[in-house]
Amino acid sequence: MEFKDMNFEEAIKELEQTVKNMESGTLGLDALLADFEKGIGLLRVCEKKLAEAEGRIEVLTKAEIAAAAEEPPVEEEPEF
Repeated sequence: MEFKDMNFEEAIKELEQTVKNMESGTLGLDALLADFEKGIGLLRVCEKKLAEAEGRIEVLTKAEIAAAAEEPPVEEEPEF
């Protein structure tokens, strides 16, 4: 099955439904194996999307830290 076009929310929702289906106890062995395979594919999509988000956050954080390091410190007036 191909899930690469799904966004994270779609993939996690489908994965949750697949797990519920598997836990229902109504599926035969072949259906369970098919759902297990589907779940693995969906899990990979979720992991990939999370890794991409983590990478973006890391880039943004590093950029923010670099920008803050370049700014002169703000001098505060002493309180009396």
